Amino acid sequence: MKIIQKNKKAYFDYEVLDEYKAGIILTGPEIKAIRSGNVNLKGAYVSITKGEAFIKNMNISRYKYDSNPDYDPFRMRKLLLK
Repeated sequence: MKIIQKNKKAYFDYEVLDEYKAGIILTGPEIKAIRSGNVNLKGAYVSITKGEAFIKNMNISRYKYDSNPDYDPFRMRKLLLK
């Protein structure tokens, strides 16, 4: 598994007791944007709602060839925990 982005500031500001590996449900243009390095975890956090994990405030910038006019770079994305 390749690590795309790591939140270094979280490790500096907080004591991390446990780590979990998770996948994220993404759209095609979001995957391409992440592969080109257009992702920022600053201010992102995980929320558990009805037994499901979601990441909030993760910024995935618009992929330059995406034509979707309703793209929200900060949308809530579902995590797939192992």
